[in-house]
Amino acid sequence: MCSKVLTQRGLDEALKWVKEQPAWKRSKGRDHILSGHHPWSFKSVRRFMKNAIGLLLDMDSTGNWYKPGQVWLEKDMILPYAPNVDLCDAKCLLEIESNRSTLLLFRGRLKRNAGGKICAKLVSELNGADGVVIEKGSAGEAGKAAA
Repeated sequence: MCSKVLTQRGLDEALKWVKEQPAWKRSKGRDHILSGHHPWSFKSVRRFMKNAIGLLLDMDSTGNWYKPGQVWLEKDMILPYAPNVDLCDAKCLLEIESNRSTLLLFRGRLKRNAGGKICAKLVSELNGADGVVIEKGSAGEAGKAAA
């Protein structure tokens, strides 16, 4: 099933299979971990799996991605996004070390769903501080090149 695109029917069958397992029945999913590649992953079956621990890429609790009671910080973990830039190796680090003037760089989406309270607080506290660069950024090749 993993090698094919999951259809709704496939998701329904997978959910049925998982819920029939003794381990799932024992804990109603509380000792299970689910990981999705996008906040909309498993959207149609997520309400049945809300007790499981989620490894999430974002926690939008406005109802756009998750309904109330499906995700919460005491249970789920927000994973950092993987960088979309080429990494600097040891040689690169030696070349730029003496010229480094930036302590912190954030380049990304500054406005988040539900206001992005933590991001907004960091921007308001750190923007303009010595050694701090905060810029709006975008995904894709243009965003990567700009970063």
